Amino acid sequence: MAPPMDRLAAASVDWMAVLLPQLVTLSTPFKRVMMQALVLDETASFTSTLVFMSLSLIAVILLYQTLMTYFWGGTLGKLLFGLRVVNIWDRSHPTLGASAIRSLAYALDVLLLGIPNLSIFANSRRRTLHDKFADTVVITIRPMAA
Repeated sequence: MAPPMDRLAAASVDWMAVLLPQLVTLSTPFKRVMMQALVLDETASFTSTLVFMSLSLIAVILLYQTLMTYFWGGTLGKLLFGLRVVNIWDRSHPTLGASAIRSLAYALDVLLLGIPNLSIFANSRRRTLHDKFADTVVITIRPMAA
């Protein structure tokens, strides 16, 4: 099973090096519209733009998590740290459905401020909520440093 600190480091790489630049790039077109709505006190326009922007950003996160897990067995952060997501029963590559379920549950983890992720310290297989929903586990494929 993957060490919790490796999983944390992989998630940090994903957020800082991959997702944050994408989120900034996607939010750029909305800034002018939101500022204009704020200045003109158009609450409905501001709210609808904020909701649309949020849904767009969530879609990017879900697509990134799902497609990276399905095609390569993990996100860029996981690959960098020698971690892979596998099916818990037979250690096979996750299916597209399992990858999508895992991503949706990951989004739920994020909405709950990451608190469910603390379960990696509380169970022997170091499985988080999204691992349990998708019947997956994160393993280390690189040799441990001496």
